[in-house]
Amino acid sequence: MKQFFFIAFTILGVVLLLGTCENKGNKVTYNPDKAAEYERNNRNRDGNKPLVDNAYPEGGTASNKETVKINPNASKEVKEVKTITPPPKPKYPSELVINIEELLFLLHQESDTVYVVNFWATWCKPCVKELPYFEELHANYKKEKLKVVLVSLDFPELVEQRLKPFLKKKNLQSKVHLLDAPTPNSWIDRVSEEWSGSIPATMIVAPHRNHRQFYEREFTYPALESTIKPLLSKSI
Repeated sequence: MKQFFFIAFTILGVVLLLGTCENKGNKVTYNPDKAAEYERNNRNRDGNKPLVDNAYPEGGTASNKETVKINPNASKEVKEVKTITPPPKPKYPSELVINIEELLFLLHQESDTVYVVNFWATWCKPCVKELPYFEELHANYKKEKLKVVLVSLDFPELVEQRLKPFLKKKNLQSKVHLLDAPTPNSWIDRVSEEWSGSIPATMIVAPHRNHRQFYEREFTYPALESTIKPLLSKSI
């Protein structure tokens, strides 16, 4: 009796398997329509999820690390599995922090605006001394195509504890960024080959004038204004 049931179930399994295939001569060809019908009629016990063992090519399974390509011959009920990897969070999340690539983009963008980019730090006394001159330039030329950008070289991990309180205390109105670039020797030359690494330092860029000049020195307001005035002149 046991042998009878075993033989009966074996025959039934073979019939169901062959039902999803077509016999063409000596070749057995996969029939997607019959496979889809078989899949719809054979559900998991919860009655909701289709059996999708054959949905992935070569017996593959969905991975949470990569996108899995779905076999085009599988049922339409099988959805493509897509993995969305969120961008890595910045090490020091702040609206002030930029990296070297963002800085270089600023220095090399095509624009009809004159950019005065000053490199400074809260711990640099000569830098702090000349900040009011850049602030005055920003205030006096608001209506002109001139933008003052103050790039802090303070430690990124102290942006909340040190830099932000300093900006609030000094009430700085110019655009401020903190450069997160921990190995200066790897990027100083990319800013300017003339830069030894000392601060304060200033880069004045006027793309529409094909002008780019680097200054590794302190500025007074008269010297700063006399440098940018010719670049703003419409007669040039």
